[in-house]
Amino acid sequence: MLSILNIPCYAIWKDESVGIPNEALIRLQRDQKEGSPSEFLSGFEIWTEDFSRLITVDEYPVVLLIRTEKSVASRRVGIYDPRTGLPRLFDVTAEAIYDESSAEFVGGIVILKDVTEYMDRIAAQKDLNAQQFEAMGDMLPQMVWTTTPDGMVDWFNQRYAGFLLAH
Repeated sequence: MLSILNIPCYAIWKDESVGIPNEALIRLQRDQKEGSPSEFLSGFEIWTEDFSRLITVDEYPVVLLIRTEKSVASRRVGIYDPRTGLPRLFDVTAEAIYDESSAEFVGGIVILKDVTEYMDRIAAQKDLNAQQFEAMGDMLPQMVWTTTPDGMVDWFNQRYAGFLLAH
């Protein structure tokens, strides 16, 4: 069933004896590794959301799921695409699976949703909003400026700039 999904997924048993990746997840591996779940997971380089540091295998959502037997909701991680080298941002959800009759934890499934394009659109929209704010501020006949919490001017319109140049 996992193989028909186009988004990276990984199912794992509670004792970590069996891990089942789909093809979309395998394509994200930096070093193609097979074997036990721990060997398979070592083939990834997973970064924090801002790509400031590599996270350890112990911090991987799938490992947290297995160790705590609790779902991990919406955790963002970064992975460099091994084919293109470009950074990609993923929203990871790790769902615990329990036996219906005994309510015993049996394993889990991890789903990685690529949100790179979405985040890029948000960043582009923020840039556009800033440009529109500046354009509107420059159209006003008043002096307009913004400050940081400590009172330092961090933006001003053209009228304010003209005032500063004149004095």
